[in-house]
Amino acid sequence: MKKNSKLVNKLDNILDTFILKGKYKPAIEDLQAMEKESGSNDLISYYLGICFLNVDNYHKAADCLKNISTSRELSIMQIIQCNMLLGIIYTELGTYSKAEKFFKKSLEINPESSMSFSALGYVYYLTKKFDMAIFNFKKALQCDPNNASAHNNLGYTLAELGINLNEAVNECRKAVALNPDSAAYRDSLGWAMYKTEDYKAAVAELEQALKFPTKNQELIYEHLNTAIKKRDRL
Repeated sequence: MKKNSKLVNKLDNILDTFILKGKYKPAIEDLQAMEKESGSNDLISYYLGICFLNVDNYHKAADCLKNISTSRELSIMQIIQCNMLLGIIYTELGTYSKAEKFFKKSLEINPESSMSFSALGYVYYLTKKFDMAIFNFKKALQCDPNNASAHNNLGYTLAELGINLNEAVNECRKAVALNPDSAAYRDSLGWAMYKTEDYKAAVAELEQALKFPTKNQELIYEHLNTAIKKRDRL
């Protein structure tokens, strides 16, 4: 389908001026004004979906994206991204069957997507389908051995299940090596160390985790206090 060059130019300007700079609220205002002026358009909906997701308005993001996941107006990369974003949105909303559906759609288009495998594995982890979670995390790492999130997710899952604990620690170490400033990855490594009964190392790693910004500080403190109690009993 031939694209409206004037519309594309306006969208490119909004992308450069606002979206790429993280200024999502003014981008939403401009995109909604464009939509009011020119009518419904899949490209506008795509960018609106991205912006609403980035301001944590998941329902509006889903409304923008769910009807354009097979759009002919979008590029293949945008369609893949659209399905990935819908998977992320429905994961956040706790609608895991829909999240699974959209991550699988992404994999149908791009069967080598490490990110899609890892995200799908996380949905299976949340729904306690642990064998499938582990399988998908390992598939993600086959596609991209440098996928830090997949290393972390695999390591944490093994640690939580109390199986293959040396592998759990190794996977978490790989995640931290790839992103040493991640509180989540350091928390996972500390918790995996705790599971191996290396309480001193666990406390040190969990204390490191608290030095980095995170939304999960409460969980890290919980892990840290548990590890300290065990360490101090030795």
